[in-house]
Amino acid sequence: MPADDPWELRYDPRVRSKLRRVRNKTVLQRIEEAARRLQEKPLSGKPLRTHPGVRSVPIATPGSEYRIVYVPIEADRVILAVLVAPREEVYKLLRQKSR
Repeated sequence: MPADDPWELRYDPRVRSKLRRVRNKTVLQRIEEAARRLQEKPLSGKPLRTHPGVRSVPIATPGSEYRIVYVPIEADRVILAVLVAPREEVYKLLRQKSR
């Protein structure tokens, strides 16, 4: 695969399930747009200090801010989205997992 081709985006099954429950079409569109941008620039997300190898990218949505939390797998040119949720929920879940 040439270096300038987009990376493959894979969703954890729990992420797929959560996205099916999002009813706001604007929020879904913004998540999809951010995911496409990630495929072009997979290392653009901010590294999470508490979770080595994990990155996060913000998504501005009406009324709140979402995050895509993901692991870039450079050798395979794959982005594994492990969490997509409102910002507050993301950081709450990450705190629980780091305990």
